[in-house]
Amino acid sequence: MTEIQIISALKHWEKGEFVPIVDSEKVCYGGHQQWLTAKGVSQFFADRACGVTAATNVLSYFGALKSNDFESFNALQLRLYHELTPALWGIPSITTLSRRLETASIKIGIPLKAVAGPVGWSKDKVLNYVVAGLNRNSPVLIVSWDSQIRGLKLHWSTITCVYEDPKGIKMVVSNWGEQRTYDFDFWVTEMSHYKGVVYFEAK
Repeated sequence: MTEIQIISALKHWEKGEFVPIVDSEKVCYGGHQQWLTAKGVSQFFADRACGVTAATNVLSYFGALKSNDFESFNALQLRLYHELTPALWGIPSITTLSRRLETASIKIGIPLKAVAGPVGWSKDKVLNYVVAGLNRNSPVLIVSWDSQIRGLKLHWSTITCVYEDPKGIKMVVSNWGEQRTYDFDFWVTEMSHYKGVVYFEAK
C-alpha cells in the first residue's frame, strides 16, 4: 500500500462528504456541467460551462444548497450559468470568474470575496496558496488552457485535498461529478499559455 501524507484538505473532502449530489441513486463528488442540458442549455454551451460548475461547487460547499439532490444543485447551477455567462470560449480567466462570482454570491445571499493569488508562479508559491485555501476550508478552483494532463485541458476543476506520496505531490479534485487525482507537480510546472488558482472567503 502506497504511503501518503495529507498536506492539507477541506474538512469535508472525502467521497460522500464533498458536495454529495445524489443523481440517479449515485452519490456524486460535486457537480457536472452536462447536467445543464436538462435545464435547456445547449450542448455547445454546457461544454463551455466547467467554470460554472466549479463556482456552483464553491457556493454549495459554503451552504447555498438546502438539499443535496440533483434538482437543487442544477437549479443553482443554472442560475450561476446566467450570472457568469460563459462565452464561446467559456470563462477564460481567474479575474473574470472571480469578479462575476463575487457579484452573483451577493445576490444569492452568501457573499464571497476572492483571495488574491500568488505573486509570480512557482511550485512553492502556488502550493502555499492552495494549502492556505484548504486550511481555511475553502475549495480551490484551478483553470488551465492547454494542460497536457487529460481532463484538465481547457477546463476548470475544484481542488479538495493535496497530499504527498513517494512520487510527489498530488491534488484531489472534483471533476465531472467524480473524485479524481492528478499530478500537482506536473500541472504547476508544465508550460502553458494560461493557468491559475483562486479560492474565496465569506465576506
